[in-house]
Amino acid sequence: MTCRVQPKDGVEIYTLFSIFCTSGKEDLHYEFSYRVGNSSRKTLYKGRDIQYYFNLPAGDPVDGFKVTVFTEITNRFGSKTQPCPVNVTVLPSFLRNMSSIYELEEELQLTSLRNLSTLLLMGSRIEIRN
Repeated sequence: MTCRVQPKDGVEIYTLFSIFCTSGKEDLHYEFSYRVGNSSRKTLYKGRDIQYYFNLPAGDPVDGFKVTVFTEITNRFGSKTQPCPVNVTVLPSFLRNMSSIYELEEELQLTSLRNLSTLLLMGSRIEIRN
């Protein structure tokens, strides 16, 4: 079993990260999540898909902008692997002291629409739903 997170570094909002797992078995259940700093883990995906695309928030500057991505795999009998952590670096994409919150909201909306357009072209219904 191998799972790979790519790329190893990026920018929040703009970088599309992915997880791809190979096992040769079709009856596995995957759970992908992430954590920034000491916060609680946030679930990205639960299901049978071996590949998942996602965006991440910026990491904590005190921790070198590190974000930890976790993969847990469960077989059909309920046996679960330990969470496998992978660290990626996610830099902030904008200055936090912006003069207008409207600028941030507009940027987030435009980026989300670009990502949705890409998913539509790929024909990935599950990713579009996510």
